[in-house]
Amino acid sequence: MIGVMAWSRTYSKSPDEPPDTHDSIVAMMGSMVGGMLISSALMIAYVVFAQAGFVYFGLSLAAGFVIGLGIISVVLWRQSFRD
Repeated sequence: MIGVMAWSRTYSKSPDEPPDTHDSIVAMMGSMVGGMLISSALMIAYVVFAQAGFVYFGLSLAAGFVIGLGIISVVLWRQSFRD
């Protein structure tokens, strides 16, 4: 997912035309929504099959999303000053 978000920043950049930020935002939001749907399905399956470990799984999944989003935000923020 992080790769898709990083790729979406340069998705619409081509040498001949100005970048279209709408396509980049759609690609980034699509990857985030897809990831959230997949993680929701995993959490539901985890509750059904391994209810005792659900709290730890849910916390680690949420922490993974927050850490990943923080890392990609810093990377994209730094790259925006180089352009």
